[in-house]
Amino acid sequence: MAKSISSIWICLLSMSVFLLPLAVVSQEAGEPASDHDPEYDDEVAAGVPTYSDDEAAGPPEYSDDVAAGAEASGQIAADALSAQLSGAAAGESTEEQPKTARDELSTWEWGAQRHHSNLRGTTGLLHIVEAGSDDAGTFGTGVHGAYFYYTQYLIPQDEQNPADENTYMWGDLNARITPFEFLEIYGGMQAMANHNTREYPRLFQTIGDMDFGIKGFYELAPWVTVGAIASVRFMNAVGDMTMGWDGTSYGFDALASFDIAEITPEMPVRAHLNAGYFFDNAANLIADLEERRGGCGTPTGQGDEVTYKGCMSPVERFALQIDRNDQLRIGVGIDMALPYVTPIVEYRLEIPVNRQDFICPDIPETLSVDRCMAERGAAGFRQVITFGTRILLPVESLAIDLGLDVGISGYAPTVQELAAEVPYRILFGASYNFDPFPDPPVLPPAEPCPEIKPPDPPPAIIAGKVHHVLSAEKPIPGAVITYEGQPVTPQITDASGQFRSYPLPAGEITVAVQANGYHAETFTVTVPQTGEVALACPLREIPKKSTVVIHVSDEAGKAMVGADVTIDGPTRAKAVTGVDGTVEKEVDGGQYIITVEKEGYFNRRSSLELKVETRTEVRLMLNPKPKNPRVVVRDDRIRIKQKIHFETDSAAIKSDSFGLMDEIAHVIIANPDIQLVEIQGHTDNRGKVDYNVDLSERRARSVRRYLIDAGVSSARLEAKGYGPKRPKAPNITRTGRARNRRVEFQIIQRTPQPE
Repeated sequence: MAKSISSIWICLLSMSVFLLPLAVVSQEAGEPASDHDPEYDDEVAAGVPTYSDDEAAGPPEYSDDVAAGAEASGQIAADALSAQLSGAAAGESTEEQPKTARDELSTWEWGAQRHHSNLRGTTGLLHIVEAGSDDAGTFGTGVHGAYFYYTQYLIPQDEQNPADENTYMWGDLNARITPFEFLEIYGGMQAMANHNTREYPRLFQTIGDMDFGIKGFYELAPWVTVGAIASVRFMNAVGDMTMGWDGTSYGFDALASFDIAEITPEMPVRAHLNAGYFFDNAANLIADLEERRGGCGTPTGQGDEVTYKGCMSPVERFALQIDRNDQLRIGVGIDMALPYVTPIVEYRLEIPVNRQDFICPDIPETLSVDRCMAERGAAGFRQVITFGTRILLPVESLAIDLGLDVGISGYAPTVQELAAEVPYRILFGASYNFDPFPDPPVLPPAEPCPEIKPPDPPPAIIAGKVHHVLSAEKPIPGAVITYEGQPVTPQITDASGQFRSYPLPAGEITVAVQANGYHAETFTVTVPQTGEVALACPLREIPKKSTVVIHVSDEAGKAMVGADVTIDGPTRAKAVTGVDGTVEKEVDGGQYIITVEKEGYFNRRSSLELKVETRTEVRLMLNPKPKNPRVVVRDDRIRIKQKIHFETDSAAIKSDSFGLMDEIAHVIIANPDIQLVEIQGHTDNRGKVDYNVDLSERRARSVRRYLIDAGVSSARLEAKGYGPKRPKAPNITRTGRARNRRVEFQIIQRTPQPE
């Protein structure tokens, strides 16, 4: 494996050396860029009109002065153009500026200004952070992953056992926003799984660790930008899905980026420097666990003895990413803006700082491969070289990332102070940027206007207003006005929906009106010989719909035919499931309640919000009504003949109890005299009292949520956890403890029944 990694490293270094002169050669041999803007050509071909402010608002009042002055318009335009050219010759140099490599390529062929997310969510390369971001008002998102497999990684072979086999997978989903031209905010959520054949348990998983940060930056010169970034990391508690707040860590980094192409156009290269400090509190997550095991690296209270009995293994620390020291972080990166791809090379070094005053225990080599940083020295520092490329696709603002991390030090043998570095790691991912408010296309400079004699003043104009068909007080700005058969440019309505036409000939004129989100309409008006004619243009709004697909199945997952489906909300609809157990409807957007009914089964209800122009799929399962009732209403309680099952040490209700839960909901709905029910959660006496009370409270709330989703009014349900405080049987036997782990339904308020 070591030879294989060395071969990959040498191969990638050779490719990087080869691509550098290739970029220079391709720049010298390339054809000059076209003077045409392809985006502008596409828009002209599609017939997209452009308008000045005067055109949008309509023509000025026609007068004799205007008619007299129009004769000289051609000469005035020519004089203005000559004055501009004279000014340029006198005060500005018209010499062509030297072009950089990026000026010769189309937008999607180079990446120097296409700022994409790195593996943590902020703008950068793969790991290295860029001192900059995309344009203000833009957003970005990315999804990345990593993988490696290695033998004899953390636990070497011994006389009785083979070497370990370690498999590692990591993923990150992130997003960022650049609200201002000097600021970026980002966040990401990670999940990781590690499998080691010599560890018990073999599989470790972490889900929901989160990184958030804010980055500021400033351009000192066209070729250099500096910045700083503050970040915070939230990690899940060990052995729990809740957040381990005492493990929250944070860091501060200084940033600098240098664009060499701004100095030497033949070198489309950027360099980046990161340096900072990370306050790592991850070790707090395992402090209690190691203390219960026997302690690790801290005095035991018996003299000055430092114990190692409770220390976590190197596999556990790696899988959970536990560091006992802070890190002084240094990183450099280089990327090159070649056509279609951006090669990347990075180097990162993390120097541990023992702010926590951790006392490293001396563990016998027969018990663990872990050593201390004092023994390993610089060999225990984590150092990584990364080789990668960013592939730029024809799809605007979409990039694919591929890379390889090569560990230089910090992974064999491991040290107690730091989680082990990986010997290698394959990186992959994609990122996408989008601008909700893109800049308008850049138009080519206007040519001087030829001398045109104006026609005789037309006698009349149209004064119109475009508005919603339901109300003249609801104007429609930005509507396009076209005069059919007339040689005039289309107009756009102003903020009040009004427009004033060009002077038009007398007679019938057809006016075509178009607006986004409305049906196009045409209006006919008779223009008089003189004066002004008013025209109202009501438009009908195009309704926006949402598609909902409802899948109905029985408890075995089989499609249910003939189930009655009721959709209640802004749009009301009823339907019956077909042979595939599915109903599909197109409805208005809004909040809906979907109810499914079938003879012999408990009803199922679901509440959800449907957004316009989206497709939402809902899966509902119906549970059959039992032959013998399992739920009975007594004077002061609702008695259930079976137990509600939960996942171990969790508030999640198991699927085998869904039928019982539906029957409970059915009984409460069928007895409207029951006004208030307290759902009581109980546990046995094993474990801490506070934890058991919390667990019983969460389970009672979980039952309440299920019943509300099944159609029971929330005002009729309360949830309370009592933990072990109200045992039903002695907690001295397994049977007694099992009886105490229960959920009960106490009727608190009930309407008296007439005798």
